Amino acid sequence: MCYIVSINNNTTNSSALFGCIAKGASVKNLSLYGQLNGRVRLGGLAGYLLGSVDNITSYVTLTQAGTGNETGTVGGIIANQENSAGAITNCVNYGSITGESYIFGGIVGSGGATIENCTNWGSVTAANVSIGGISGSTKDKGTISGCANFGTIRSTSKEYGKIGGIVGSAVKPI
Repeated sequence: MCYIVSINNNTTNSSALFGCIAKGASVKNLSLYGQLNGRVRLGGLAGYLLGSVDNITSYVTLTQAGTGNETGTVGGIIANQENSAGAITNCVNYGSITGESYIFGGIVGSGGATIENCTNWGSVTAANVSIGGISGSTKDKGTISGCANFGTIRSTSKEYGKIGGIVGSAVKPI
């Protein structure tokens, strides 16, 4: 199934095809095309993931227009994957991602659970904190396996940042 996404939302905090994919819900076998402009939380498919996604391909261009003072997450497929979420599996991002604030990832901005067999081909360019080809950051229960990044990952900041081909910042309990 194919969906065209065209959202221009610079007034609220979340912009995505789905605001939230609820716990127990699953979205599978979609191709997404278009462009998304927003402020703080942007995802080609969803702003928040509590459920699971499988076999999502995104060609969506994401442009985050917030300032470096706003904290937000931006991901080619999912903006924010909660710790209790299901898995993100077999997803591919081809869309470019640009912006100014906080956490940016080719597949997921902030990963909290399992991310498996995903590939990013899109460029990720941002000015702040954590930037990664698959995930900008992972939370304490986040795992990434079988993933690859072929996109350019670049920071435009002259200050400190965490940048990685797969993950910008990984957090695990001590």
